[in-house]
Amino acid sequence: MDIKITTIFLLVIIYSPLFSQNAYIAKDSAYSYGVTIIEGIDFSNSLICKVKKGKNEIEYTPDELTEYGTENGRIYISKELNIHGFSKKYFIERLVKGNINLYYLKLKKGKLFFIEKDSSVFEIIKKNDSIIGKGIFKNDLMKYCTDTDAVKHTKYKKEHLKLLINRQNSGIIKPFPFAKFGIFTGVSATKILSAKNTSLVYTQNLNSKLDYNLTLGAFLDIPISLSNTSFHPEIYYTQNAFSETIENDSTVNDLLIKFSSINIPLLFRYTYPSKKIRPFANLGLIYSYHKNYEQEIFSSTYEVNTVYFEKVNTENLLSQKQIGYSGGIGLQYNLNYRKSLYLEIRYSKQYGIPDFDTVKKSQFHFITGFNF
Repeated sequence: MDIKITTIFLLVIIYSPLFSQNAYIAKDSAYSYGVTIIEGIDFSNSLICKVKKGKNEIEYTPDELTEYGTENGRIYISKELNIHGFSKKYFIERLVKGNINLYYLKLKKGKLFFIEKDSSVFEIIKKNDSIIGKGIFKNDLMKYCTDTDAVKHTKYKKEHLKLLINRQNSGIIKPFPFAKFGIFTGVSATKILSAKNTSLVYTQNLNSKLDYNLTLGAFLDIPISLSNTSFHPEIYYTQNAFSETIENDSTVNDLLIKFSSINIPLLFRYTYPSKKIRPFANLGLIYSYHKNYEQEIFSSTYEVNTVYFEKVNTENLLSQKQIGYSGGIGLQYNLNYRKSLYLEIRYSKQYGIPDFDTVKKSQFHFITGFNF
Protein backbone atom coordinates (compact mmCIF):
# COMPACT_ATOMS: atom_id res chain seq x y z
CA MET A 1 0.00 0.00 0.00
CA ASP A 2 2.86 2.42 0.89
CA ILE A 3 4.51 1.78 -2.50
CA LYS A 4 1.25 2.59 -4.35
CA ILE A 5 0.74 5.81 -2.41
CA THR A 6 4.35 6.88 -2.99
CA THR A 7 4.05 6.14 -6.72
CA ILE A 8 0.84 8.18 -7.04
CA PHE A 9 2.42 11.06 -5.09
CA LEU A 10 5.47 11.12 -7.39
CA LEU A 11 3.30 11.01 -10.52
CA VAL A 12 1.29 13.99 -9.28
CA ILE A 13 4.48 15.97 -8.65
CA ILE A 14 5.99 15.05 -12.03
CA TYR A 15 2.95 15.58 -14.24
CA SER A 16 1.06 18.38 -12.51
CA PRO A 17 3.03 21.11 -14.35
CA LEU A 18 1.75 19.69 -17.64
CA PHE A 19 -1.84 20.45 -16.59
CA SER A 20 -1.20 23.88 -15.10
CA GLN A 21 -0.92 27.25 -16.80
CA ASN A 22 2.71 28.35 -17.16
CA ALA A 23 3.42 32.04 -16.83
CA TYR A 24 5.46 33.54 -19.66
CA ILE A 25 6.77 36.71 -21.21
CA ALA A 26 7.27 37.37 -24.93
CA LYS A 27 9.60 39.69 -26.79
CA ASP A 28 8.55 39.69 -30.44
CA SER A 29 8.42 35.97 -31.32
CA ALA A 30 10.67 34.80 -28.46
CA TYR A 31 8.70 33.27 -25.56
CA SER A 32 10.16 32.60 -22.11
CA TYR A 33 8.13 30.16 -20.00
CA GLY A 34 8.39 29.22 -16.33
CA VAL A 35 8.85 32.78 -15.11
CA THR A 36 7.31 34.07 -11.89
CA ILE A 37 5.05 37.05 -12.52
CA ILE A 38 3.94 39.25 -9.64
CA GLU A 39 0.38 40.32 -10.39
CA GLY A 40 -1.02 43.62 -9.22
CA ILE A 41 -4.40 45.25 -9.68
CA ASP A 42 -5.89 45.70 -13.17
CA PHE A 43 -4.55 49.26 -13.46
CA SER A 44 -0.94 48.38 -12.57
CA ASN A 45 -1.02 45.26 -14.76
CA SER A 46 -1.77 47.48 -17.75
CA LEU A 47 1.38 49.54 -17.21
CA ILE A 48 4.02 47.16 -15.80
CA CYS A 49 4.82 43.45 -15.92
CA LYS A 50 6.73 42.49 -12.78
CA VAL A 51 8.89 39.35 -12.96
CA LYS A 52 10.58 37.84 -9.92
CA LYS A 53 14.08 36.56 -10.59
CA GLY A 54 15.77 35.17 -7.49
CA LYS A 55 15.54 37.86 -4.84
CA ASN A 56 15.13 40.63 -7.41
CA GLU A 57 12.16 42.03 -9.31
CA ILE A 58 12.42 43.08 -12.94
CA GLU A 59 9.85 45.47 -14.37
CA TYR A 60 8.95 45.38 -18.06
CA THR A 61 6.98 48.09 -19.85
CA PRO A 62 4.68 47.59 -22.85
CA ASP A 63 7.53 48.95 -25.01
CA GLU A 64 9.76 46.04 -23.95
CA LEU A 65 7.35 43.08 -24.22
CA THR A 66 4.83 42.07 -26.87
CA GLU A 67 2.74 40.09 -24.37
CA TYR A 68 2.78 38.19 -21.09
CA GLY A 69 0.66 35.54 -19.41
CA THR A 70 0.08 34.86 -15.72
CA GLU A 71 -0.23 31.56 -13.88
CA ASN A 72 -4.01 31.93 -13.58
CA GLY A 73 -4.41 32.20 -17.35
CA ARG A 74 -4.73 35.97 -17.82
CA ILE A 75 -3.03 37.17 -21.00
CA TYR A 76 -1.91 40.75 -21.67
CA ILE A 77 -1.03 42.07 -25.13
CA SER A 78 1.11 45.15 -25.74
CA LYS A 79 -0.83 47.62 -27.89
CA GLU A 80 -0.35 51.25 -28.83
CA LEU A 81 -3.59 53.13 -28.24
CA ASN A 82 -4.76 56.65 -28.92
CA ILE A 83 -6.86 57.65 -25.93
CA HIS A 84 -8.03 61.24 -25.52
CA GLY A 85 -5.71 62.32 -28.35
CA PHE A 86 -2.59 60.88 -26.73
CA SER A 87 -0.79 57.77 -28.07
CA LYS A 88 0.73 55.36 -25.59
CA LYS A 89 1.44 51.65 -25.29
CA TYR A 90 -0.50 49.61 -22.71
CA PHE A 91 -0.81 45.99 -21.70
CA ILE A 92 -4.44 45.22 -22.55
CA GLU A 93 -6.00 42.05 -21.15
CA ARG A 94 -7.37 39.61 -23.71
CA LEU A 95 -10.70 38.35 -22.42
CA VAL A 96 -11.84 36.38 -25.49
CA LYS A 97 -9.92 34.85 -28.39
CA GLY A 98 -11.71 33.76 -31.58
CA ASN A 99 -13.17 35.25 -34.75
CA ILE A 100 -13.79 38.25 -32.54
CA ASN A 101 -11.22 39.13 -29.89
CA LEU A 102 -12.22 41.13 -26.83
CA TYR A 103 -9.73 43.19 -24.81
CA TYR A 104 -9.96 45.15 -21.57
CA LEU A 105 -8.02 48.10 -20.18
CA LYS A 106 -8.34 49.64 -16.71
CA LEU A 107 -7.46 53.31 -16.49
CA LYS A 108 -7.38 55.67 -13.52
CA LYS A 109 -10.68 57.27 -14.55
CA GLY A 110 -12.50 54.19 -15.75
CA LYS A 111 -12.30 51.20 -18.04
CA LEU A 112 -12.35 50.56 -21.77
CA PHE A 113 -13.07 47.54 -23.94
CA PHE A 114 -11.73 46.85 -27.43
CA ILE A 115 -12.95 44.58 -30.20
CA GLU A 116 -10.68 43.09 -32.83
CA LYS A 117 -12.13 41.21 -35.79
CA ASP A 118 -10.30 39.25 -38.51
CA SER A 119 -7.03 40.96 -37.51
CA SER A 120 -8.14 43.95 -39.60
CA VAL A 121 -10.53 45.86 -37.35
CA PHE A 122 -9.56 47.18 -33.93
CA GLU A 123 -12.17 49.42 -32.31
CA ILE A 124 -12.56 51.02 -28.91
CA ILE A 125 -15.93 50.25 -27.34
CA LYS A 126 -16.65 53.29 -25.18
CA LYS A 127 -19.42 53.26 -22.61
CA ASN A 128 -20.54 56.85 -23.15
CA ASP A 129 -20.30 59.44 -25.88
CA SER A 130 -17.95 62.24 -24.83
CA ILE A 131 -20.23 64.90 -26.31
CA ILE A 132 -23.83 63.82 -25.65
CA GLY A 133 -22.93 61.82 -22.54
CA LYS A 134 -25.20 58.87 -23.36
CA GLY A 135 -24.33 55.21 -23.48
CA ILE A 136 -23.28 54.20 -27.01
CA PHE A 137 -21.48 50.90 -26.44
CA LYS A 138 -24.54 48.81 -27.34
CA ASN A 139 -24.73 50.51 -30.74
CA ASP A 140 -21.08 49.62 -31.35
CA LEU A 141 -21.66 46.00 -30.28
CA MET A 142 -24.54 45.67 -32.75
CA LYS A 143 -21.98 45.85 -35.57
CA TYR A 144 -20.35 42.62 -34.39
CA CYS A 145 -23.11 40.63 -32.68
CA THR A 146 -26.09 39.10 -34.47
CA ASP A 147 -27.99 38.44 -31.22
CA THR A 148 -29.36 41.95 -30.86
CA ASP A 149 -31.63 40.98 -27.95
CA ALA A 150 -28.60 39.79 -25.99
CA VAL A 151 -26.83 43.09 -26.71
CA LYS A 152 -29.81 45.00 -25.28
CA HIS A 153 -29.37 43.24 -21.93
CA THR A 154 -25.57 43.47 -21.86
CA LYS A 155 -23.93 45.69 -19.26
CA TYR A 156 -20.59 47.44 -19.61
CA LYS A 157 -18.88 44.85 -17.43
CA LYS A 158 -16.19 42.21 -17.96
CA GLU A 159 -18.39 39.19 -17.35
CA HIS A 160 -21.24 40.51 -19.53
CA LEU A 161 -19.13 41.41 -22.56
CA LYS A 162 -17.04 38.25 -22.24
CA LEU A 163 -20.15 36.07 -22.29
CA LEU A 164 -21.64 38.01 -25.21
CA ILE A 165 -18.56 37.69 -27.45
CA ASN A 166 -17.98 34.05 -26.52
CA ARG A 167 -21.57 33.28 -27.52
CA GLN A 168 -21.13 35.15 -30.79
CA ASN A 169 -17.93 33.24 -31.62
CA SER A 170 -19.68 29.94 -30.82
CA GLY A 171 -22.80 30.78 -32.83
CA ILE A 172 -25.04 30.48 -29.74
CA ILE A 173 -28.30 32.37 -30.14
CA LYS A 174 -30.15 31.63 -26.89
CA PRO A 175 -31.71 33.78 -24.18
CA PHE A 176 -29.07 35.84 -22.42
CA PRO A 177 -29.18 35.53 -18.59
CA PHE A 178 -30.58 38.68 -16.99
CA ALA A 179 -32.40 39.61 -13.79
CA LYS A 180 -36.20 39.32 -13.96
CA PHE A 181 -39.15 40.01 -11.71
CA GLY A 182 -42.72 38.87 -12.00
CA ILE A 183 -45.98 37.79 -10.40
CA PHE A 184 -47.63 34.39 -10.02
CA THR A 185 -50.86 32.81 -8.88
CA GLY A 186 -52.08 29.28 -8.42
CA VAL A 187 -53.66 26.71 -6.15
CA SER A 188 -52.07 25.26 -3.02
CA ALA A 189 -53.21 21.96 -1.50
CA THR A 190 -52.23 22.10 2.17
CA LYS A 191 -52.39 19.59 4.99
CA ILE A 192 -51.20 19.58 8.59
CA LEU A 193 -49.55 16.60 10.24
CA SER A 194 -48.51 15.56 13.73
CA ALA A 195 -44.84 15.98 14.46
CA LYS A 196 -42.72 12.90 14.95
CA ASN A 197 -42.60 11.71 18.57
CA THR A 198 -44.87 14.57 19.58
CA SER A 199 -45.75 14.98 23.25
CA LEU A 200 -48.85 17.05 22.44
CA VAL A 201 -51.80 14.72 22.91
CA TYR A 202 -54.08 16.81 20.73
CA THR A 203 -51.87 16.43 17.67
CA GLN A 204 -51.10 12.73 17.95
CA ASN A 205 -52.19 10.80 14.84
CA LEU A 206 -53.08 14.08 13.09
CA ASN A 207 -53.22 13.74 9.29
CA SER A 208 -55.67 16.32 7.96
CA LYS A 209 -57.59 16.40 4.72
CA LEU A 210 -56.21 18.65 1.99
CA ASP A 211 -57.28 22.28 2.18
CA TYR A 212 -57.29 24.02 -1.22
CA ASN A 213 -56.74 27.76 -1.52
CA LEU A 214 -55.65 30.36 -4.03
CA THR A 215 -52.21 31.94 -3.77
CA LEU A 216 -50.87 35.22 -5.09
CA GLY A 217 -47.27 36.34 -4.99
CA ALA A 218 -44.23 37.95 -6.60
CA PHE A 219 -40.68 36.83 -7.35
CA LEU A 220 -37.21 37.86 -8.43
CA ASP A 221 -34.93 35.73 -10.61
CA ILE A 222 -31.27 36.72 -10.45
CA PRO A 223 -28.68 34.80 -12.56
CA ILE A 224 -25.61 33.60 -10.67
CA SER A 225 -22.42 34.64 -12.52
CA LEU A 226 -24.43 35.00 -15.76
CA SER A 227 -25.15 31.27 -15.79
CA ASN A 228 -28.39 29.34 -16.27
CA THR A 229 -28.58 28.85 -12.50
CA SER A 230 -30.32 31.66 -10.66
CA PHE A 231 -31.30 32.76 -7.17
CA HIS A 232 -35.10 32.79 -7.10
CA PRO A 233 -36.67 34.38 -3.97
CA GLU A 234 -40.47 34.66 -3.73
CA ILE A 235 -43.14 35.99 -1.41
CA TYR A 236 -46.78 34.90 -1.41
CA TYR A 237 -49.88 34.88 0.80
CA THR A 238 -52.14 31.94 1.74
CA GLN A 239 -55.13 31.25 4.02
CA ASN A 240 -56.02 27.86 5.50
CA ALA A 241 -58.76 26.35 7.65
CA PHE A 242 -58.89 22.78 9.04
CA SER A 243 -61.58 20.87 10.93
CA GLU A 244 -60.36 17.48 12.14
CA THR A 245 -61.45 14.73 14.51
CA ILE A 246 -58.80 12.68 16.29
CA GLU A 247 -59.64 9.60 18.32
CA ASN A 248 -57.30 8.42 21.09
CA ASP A 249 -58.58 5.45 23.11
CA SER A 250 -61.79 6.65 24.79
CA THR A 251 -61.23 10.30 23.93
CA VAL A 252 -62.33 12.16 20.80
CA ASN A 253 -60.75 15.52 20.07
CA ASP A 254 -62.24 17.93 17.55
CA LEU A 255 -59.78 20.51 16.23
CA LEU A 256 -60.63 23.76 14.47
CA ILE A 257 -57.54 25.61 13.17
CA LYS A 258 -57.51 28.70 10.97
CA PHE A 259 -54.58 30.88 9.98
CA SER A 260 -53.14 33.05 7.21
CA SER A 261 -49.49 32.89 6.16
CA ILE A 262 -46.81 35.00 4.59
CA ASN A 263 -44.48 32.56 2.83
CA ILE A 264 -40.94 33.29 1.63
CA PRO A 265 -39.23 30.57 -0.46
CA LEU A 266 -35.51 31.10 -1.11
CA LEU A 267 -34.86 28.88 -4.10
CA PHE A 268 -32.07 28.12 -6.54
CA ARG A 269 -33.34 27.48 -10.07
CA TYR A 270 -31.70 25.84 -13.06
CA THR A 271 -33.28 26.64 -16.43
CA TYR A 272 -32.31 24.70 -19.55
CA PRO A 273 -31.31 27.32 -22.18
CA SER A 274 -33.50 26.23 -25.11
CA LYS A 275 -34.90 28.87 -27.43
CA LYS A 276 -38.67 28.93 -26.85
CA ILE A 277 -39.77 26.37 -24.25
CA ARG A 278 -37.38 26.06 -21.32
CA PRO A 279 -37.68 23.29 -18.69
CA PHE A 280 -36.55 24.26 -15.20
CA ALA A 281 -36.14 22.83 -11.70
CA ASN A 282 -35.72 24.58 -8.38
CA LEU A 283 -34.85 23.65 -4.81
CA GLY A 284 -34.30 25.57 -1.61
CA LEU A 285 -35.63 26.67 1.77
CA ILE A 286 -39.02 28.11 2.66
CA TYR A 287 -39.94 30.25 5.67
CA SER A 288 -43.53 30.97 6.77
CA TYR A 289 -44.95 33.42 9.28
CA HIS A 290 -48.48 32.52 10.45
CA LYS A 291 -50.75 35.37 11.48
CA ASN A 292 -54.42 35.69 12.48
CA TYR A 293 -54.14 32.27 14.12
CA GLU A 294 -57.35 30.83 15.61
CA GLN A 295 -57.64 27.51 17.40
CA GLU A 296 -60.45 25.64 19.17
CA ILE A 297 -60.26 22.17 20.73
CA PHE A 298 -63.28 20.25 21.97
CA SER A 299 -62.63 17.06 23.88
CA SER A 300 -65.23 14.29 24.38
CA THR A 301 -64.61 11.40 26.81
CA TYR A 302 -66.78 8.28 26.93
CA GLU A 303 -67.28 6.51 30.27
CA VAL A 304 -69.91 3.73 30.39
CA ASN A 305 -73.06 5.49 29.14
CA THR A 306 -71.85 8.99 29.86
CA VAL A 307 -70.14 11.49 27.56
CA TYR A 308 -68.06 14.26 29.10
CA PHE A 309 -67.64 17.27 26.82
CA GLU A 310 -65.34 20.24 27.38
CA LYS A 311 -63.58 23.02 25.52
CA VAL A 312 -59.83 22.76 25.99
CA ASN A 313 -57.54 25.73 26.44
CA THR A 314 -53.97 24.91 25.49
CA GLU A 315 -50.97 26.39 23.75
CA ASN A 316 -51.07 26.83 19.99
CA LEU A 317 -50.62 23.56 18.18
CA LEU A 318 -49.00 25.30 15.18
CA SER A 319 -45.86 27.40 15.61
CA GLN A 320 -46.12 31.00 14.50
CA LYS A 321 -42.91 30.47 12.48
CA GLN A 322 -42.03 27.51 10.31
CA ILE A 323 -39.08 26.58 8.13
CA GLY A 324 -38.56 23.73 5.71
CA TYR A 325 -37.63 22.73 2.18
CA SER A 326 -39.31 23.35 -1.16
CA GLY A 327 -38.68 22.10 -4.69
CA GLY A 328 -40.42 21.85 -8.03
CA ILE A 329 -40.24 21.41 -11.78
CA GLY A 330 -41.85 23.37 -14.58
CA LEU A 331 -41.84 24.76 -18.10
CA GLN A 332 -41.19 28.33 -19.17
CA TYR A 333 -42.55 29.67 -22.47
CA ASN A 334 -40.80 32.74 -23.88
CA LEU A 335 -43.27 35.24 -25.33
CA ASN A 336 -40.39 37.46 -26.41
CA TYR A 337 -36.87 38.11 -25.21
CA ARG A 338 -37.97 39.84 -22.01
CA LYS A 339 -41.36 38.36 -21.15
CA SER A 340 -42.34 34.76 -20.48
CA LEU A 341 -45.01 32.57 -18.93
CA TYR A 342 -44.38 29.50 -16.82
CA LEU A 343 -46.19 26.56 -15.25
CA GLU A 344 -44.82 24.74 -12.21
CA ILE A 345 -45.62 21.90 -9.82
CA ARG A 346 -43.96 22.27 -6.43
CA TYR A 347 -43.89 20.50 -3.08
CA SER A 348 -42.87 21.92 0.29
CA LYS A 349 -42.74 20.66 3.85
CA GLN A 350 -42.25 22.78 6.97
CA TYR A 351 -41.51 22.33 10.65
CA GLY A 352 -42.13 24.60 13.60
CA ILE A 353 -39.32 26.76 14.98
CA PRO A 354 -37.97 26.86 17.58
CA ASP A 355 -40.22 23.99 18.73
CA PHE A 356 -40.03 21.11 16.24
CA ASP A 357 -42.61 19.18 18.31
CA THR A 358 -45.50 21.26 16.96
CA VAL A 359 -47.69 20.54 13.92
CA LYS A 360 -45.95 20.11 10.53
CA LYS A 361 -47.32 21.53 7.28
CA SER A 362 -46.99 20.12 3.77
CA GLN A 363 -48.16 21.68 0.49
CA PHE A 364 -48.51 20.89 -3.18
CA HIS A 365 -48.48 24.00 -5.38
CA PHE A 366 -49.81 24.34 -8.91
CA ILE A 367 -48.43 27.66 -10.10
CA THR A 368 -48.61 29.85 -13.19
CA GLY A 369 -46.51 32.99 -13.42
CA PHE A 370 -45.49 35.85 -15.69
CA ASN A 371 -42.17 37.68 -15.66
CA PHE A 372 -41.33 41.10 -17.05
